[in-house]
Amino acid sequence: MGWYGWGHDMGWVGWLVMWLTMVAFWGLLAAGVVWLLRTIRPADREATATTAPTARQILDERLARGELTEEEYLRRRDLLRAR
Repeated sequence: MGWYGWGHDMGWVGWLVMWLTMVAFWGLLAAGVVWLLRTIRPADREATATTAPTARQILDERLARGELTEEEYLRRRDLLRAR
């Protein structure tokens, strides 16, 4: 009866190995799902990070377009630095 795995006691080591194997399996499965979701949608994170320009960038653009004089630009830049 013992030849086919029936009637044998695994002991605590066998149960420990089975438990650790189960935890490793589910952990790897969860890590794989997280990795897959992060690789599928990288463009979403990049798009939201670069959509809002800073106040300094807006000020630089206004100077470049000629909307501000150099004096106005320097005064406003100094005000931004003070904040």
